Amino acid sequence: MKCSILITAFAILVFNACSNNVSKNDENHSDILIDNLKLLKTGQNISYTKGDDGYFKKGINRNFTMGKNSVIDNVNKLQWQDEEYTNDEIKANSNQKDYGKVRTWEGAIKYCLQKGNAWRLPNIRELSTIINYSQSRPNVNSKLDLAFKNTTSGVFWSSTKGVSDYNSYVFTLQSNGFIGSSNYENNEVNYVRCVKSIR
Repeated sequence: MKCSILITAFAILVFNACSNNVSKNDENHSDILIDNLKLLKTGQNISYTKGDDGYFKKGINRNFTMGKNSVIDNVNKLQWQDEEYTNDEIKANSNQKDYGKVRTWEGAIKYCLQKGNAWRLPNIRELSTIINYSQSRPNVNSKLDLAFKNTTSGVFWSSTKGVSDYNSYVFTLQSNGFIGSSNYENNEVNYVRCVKSIR
């Protein structure tokens, strides 16, 4: 089930990106949109074979501003929570306990909404924009963009619920950049990183 979900999600992203039909020499990247999100460059700069991501480098240059406990995506006009994941939260995640920025899916939604001021749990496409595939952080299995000061190894909830016969999974983003899913009916806990629009 998880493999089919991953393949389907990847196929949708590839189809949407490719459907813009841009060439390597096309310098006008402002029209590369996915659900009103501007398609940022993945960060991959090395080309391993002609025609791969590092060869075309499609998308808009990444542009983040670091603030106190938050990071602003200046391209997509999103403000991201960037608070430390404490040792107690990391232990809670390991022990599958609901605590702080470690929540069940419904708990994650409530946590972000309770922050007020238009904070919410990001959808899977928003969440995937903060991954930079050109880097890997030492001692932490994470490809989160270096504009963020705080991250940890693990799985992060999105607000995007899957549609299937079982109808009980939610898309997640692993810190290493892979999109996956979790069954929210099992009361599984994952990390939370809230977002809000600043348009």
